[in-house]
Amino acid sequence: MSRSGVLSTAWERLRSLLLKETLVGADANGNKYYRFMEKDLSGQLVERRRVRVPGNDLLYDPKTVPAEWRSWLARTRQEPPTEDDMARAAARRVLMQQRVAAIEEREQQRRIRMESLGKQATAAGGPDIGRFVSQLERKGYEPASRAGSSSAAAAAAAADGGPSSRGTGSSPEQDVQTC
Repeated sequence: MSRSGVLSTAWERLRSLLLKETLVGADANGNKYYRFMEKDLSGQLVERRRVRVPGNDLLYDPKTVPAEWRSWLARTRQEPPTEDDMARAAARRVLMQQRVAAIEEREQQRRIRMESLGKQATAAGGPDIGRFVSQLERKGYEPASRAGSSSAAAAAAAADGGPSSRGTGSSPEQDVQTC
């Protein structure tokens, strides 16, 4: 063992004796995770958890801490993650990246097809409003902007308490009295 290896091992042991820290685990990024007991303001012993990053702690980047370890640090997970947990999480990440790549490939192919058909490919791939309105017009619906005074008059009559759409020809007040 090199001199620096002996010194770092001795330092870790001395620090764990003084601070009563227990090394719980490490990750592939070189981060080490510790657990120790400490008294809170009321004097009760509580468990504290912390991560020590390799190198300078001032340059700590939280993105280097895997999600499984973050959940342990935040106490949403009671036990620290095992090597199996970390391997399963890595496999899930790879699978998710493959699925995202496949979806992006399908979307790119769809956009190419749309452009080859002469249709404009929009960023969101949303509906063609002009085509939708023309379909409605063919079915007999009239857009509000082209609607004549007859539909405006019907809307005004309905708002004023005129004949209702129920076909009774009576006002809402009369219906309440006859019920």
